[in-house]
Amino acid sequence: MEELGHKIVKLHELSSQEKGINVNVGLIEGGTAVNTVASEAIAHVDLRIRNQSQAQVLEEKMRELSTTPDVLGTTITLEGGIERPPMEKTEQTERLLHVVQQVGNEMGLKITDTATGGGSDASFTASKIPTIDGLGPVGGNAHSENEYLEIPTLVQRTCLLASVMQRLTENGL
Repeated sequence: MEELGHKIVKLHELSSQEKGINVNVGLIEGGTAVNTVASEAIAHVDLRIRNQSQAQVLEEKMRELSTTPDVLGTTITLEGGIERPPMEKTEQTERLLHVVQQVGNEMGLKITDTATGGGSDASFTASKIPTIDGLGPVGGNAHSENEYLEIPTLVQRTCLLASVMQRLTENGL
C-alpha cells in the first residue's frame, strides 16, 4: 500500500490543466485489516487528454513510473490503456457548434463551448463525423452523489435539439 501511495502522487503530478491532461486515481483497493501490511493494492486510473498525440507520451510516462519501485521489495504491474479517444474538435464540428449556437440564440439560450476532457461515447464519433456532446438538460455536480438536472430544461433542450435537426435538414448539412 505504501508503494501505491508513492505512485498515486506521481501519477497525479502528470496532470496539466493548460495542456488538457487530467490523471486521477479514483478508486483504490487493498489490504485486509488496519493492523496488517497489505500484500497487494490496486489503483484504477482515469486519464483524460486533449488530443491523441498526448496518448503515447503519457502511456510511456506511466510505464516508466511502473518500472522502478519506491519501496524496496515491491513489484508493480501496469495493466490497461487508453480506452476512449479524446474528443478532438474538427472544422466540421466548429461549423456544427455555430449552428447550435445560432439556434440557441434564436430561442433565447446562450450555448457555450466547453471542454470536459472527453470520456463520453461521443469521443468515438468525433474524429469521423461532426459531433456535439452535452446538448441534454442543464444540471451539475456530474458523477457525484449530488448530481442533479434541472427538470424545466428537459423540454427546453428537446426543443433545441429538434430545432437544430430541422435547421441542418433545411440547409442540407
